[in-house]
Amino acid sequence: MKKLFLIFLVFYTTICYSQNYVGGHEYVDLGLPSGDCWATCYVGASTPEEYGGLYAWGETETKDVYTDETYLYTPIYIEGKDSIDPEGYTHHTDGYYVYSGLGNDIAGTQYDVANVKWGHGWKIPTCEQAKELILNCTFEYVEKNGVKGFKVTGPNKKSIFFTAGPNGYGENIQSGDVNSFSCWTSTFNPNEKMWGRDWKGSAYHFWANYINDKNYNSTYYPSAGFTIRPVITKEAIEEYKMNTFTITYIVDEFFYKSFEIKAGEAITPEPAPTKEGYTFSGWSEIPSTMPAHDVTVTGTFNINSYKLTYMIDDKVYKETMYEYGATIIAEPQPEGDYNTFEWIDLPQTMPAHDVIVYASYTSGIIEVLMTTQRNIRIYSPNGKKLDKLQKGLNIVVLDDGTVKKVVVK
Repeated sequence: MKKLFLIFLVFYTTICYSQNYVGGHEYVDLGLPSGDCWATCYVGASTPEEYGGLYAWGETETKDVYTDETYLYTPIYIEGKDSIDPEGYTHHTDGYYVYSGLGNDIAGTQYDVANVKWGHGWKIPTCEQAKELILNCTFEYVEKNGVKGFKVTGPNKKSIFFTAGPNGYGENIQSGDVNSFSCWTSTFNPNEKMWGRDWKGSAYHFWANYINDKNYNSTYYPSAGFTIRPVITKEAIEEYKMNTFTITYIVDEFFYKSFEIKAGEAITPEPAPTKEGYTFSGWSEIPSTMPAHDVTVTGTFNINSYKLTYMIDDKVYKETMYEYGATIIAEPQPEGDYNTFEWIDLPQTMPAHDVIVYASYTSGIIEVLMTTQRNIRIYSPNGKKLDKLQKGLNIVVLDDGTVKKVVVK
């Protein structure tokens, strides 16, 4: 029965892990007309409540400062030319910078951070996909697990959460505790000259604030930093599911981890787990590339044994091996005339390392000196007569002929 339960646990955990995930990232089908599905987290976040990373448009790494000077894709400066209108007036046209080089839609390209970071069909949304979300969903300003944001509910009543988080340009980066969010789209307008800027061209972003005002076609400086909320099409999901299989790791008959890998992709074996007092056996055979079927890999922990060493007078008295966690039975007191004797700091159970314990004792000479005997003779172990007790073993003969062994530490 236990084994059947374990098999069910592994199967259930694997199914739960795989459902509504592509490449390890969760999506929700909101019931939108296109069938496109939206991620539950921003790029750079592991939960819906996290802010994720800020990215300049077309860049794939976060940074500390978002300005024209730190932008990777410096625009080209176009000199202005004077012109004369039909009435003979001269117009002086200042020069301006033209953004160029990445195209007008970066979805799925090397400039798409969702595609670069997540892969498997995930993309930064286009302006049209943002428009579909804005027009077909309700936006409710809520608090989720203590974090402010927006519950976005689709036509099928399923929802995702957009954390109200930081975004902006230069020193004007909003803090995380705000009442709005803004996300980049993949779409670019090459002809718009930004207000108050000698820069021609701007990128679209979509946003919402707490008064339920929302927009899908606002534009801003490409060098600004905004969050990214990826989308994935139904076709990409179906293709992924059709060609993706699960590798499951089992340790001592219990589920350990599970990953989805596309058929033909290289498999990087999971690092060996660790457990105090045990040595891992290693994984069973793992194919170098993912086959077109699920794979189960197993491994076990073997308990370790460690050495317990007893020392008396800096000499090894006895050595014993114990398994980790085993109850230690103290070695009996050795023969000899001891007044007191104990093993110092002897653990009750064997730890995950070798142990050395030392004997602490007092000799029986205390008892001897307290007797009424007067004629005490002292000898060394080899029979040499001594004037007084020496360190180590002494042979003491009392006046009544009684012989005692006395150890002096």
